[in-house]
Amino acid sequence: MKTAFFRFEASPLIGAGHAIRSCVIADALIEEGWVCKIVALEQTVEFIKNLKKYEFINPEDFYELSPEADLLVIDNYDLDETYEKHFRSKIKKIFVIDDLANRKHDCDILLDQTYGRNPVDYKALVPEHCTILAGSDYVLIRKEFIEMRSKALEKR
Repeated sequence: MKTAFFRFEASPLIGAGHAIRSCVIADALIEEGWVCKIVALEQTVEFIKNLKKYEFINPEDFYELSPEADLLVIDNYDLDETYEKHFRSKIKKIFVIDDLANRKHDCDILLDQTYGRNPVDYKALVPEHCTILAGSDYVLIRKEFIEMRSKALEKR
C-alpha cells in the first residue's frame, strides 16, 4: 500500500486554501487505495473539522521521525528546499504546491495553478528533473464541484 504525507497549515489568519488544495489530492489518492496522513499543527485540525477523517501527525514529530513514504505533498509558504532536502532520502517523490515563485524547492513535481503562470517562472527555482505544472489548466477542483458541473450541464 502506498503512503502519502501532506504538510500544510490552516487558520483564520492563513485561511483554508492550503488544506483544501492538499485534500483534493489526498481524496483522489485514497480512492486509488493510498494511505494519506496530514502533517499539521493541532490548530489546523481544529480550524477545519473535516481533517479529522485523516490520520494526523505533529510537524515536529514528523520532521524528527522522517518516515519513509511514496509521496510528500507540501503546501506551505514557510517551507523551502532546506525542509524538502531533509526528506529527500526517505521520500520517493516530493510534490510542492506554490503560487509565489519566490523561493527554491527541492521537489520532483511543482504545481502552481495561478492563471497566467508560466513554467519558466520556476526554472531557476527547482531541480532540472522537476516537472512544473503551471497555469489554470492544472487547477485542483474538489470532486463535489466537478459532479455539480456535470449535473448542471445535463439540465441545460
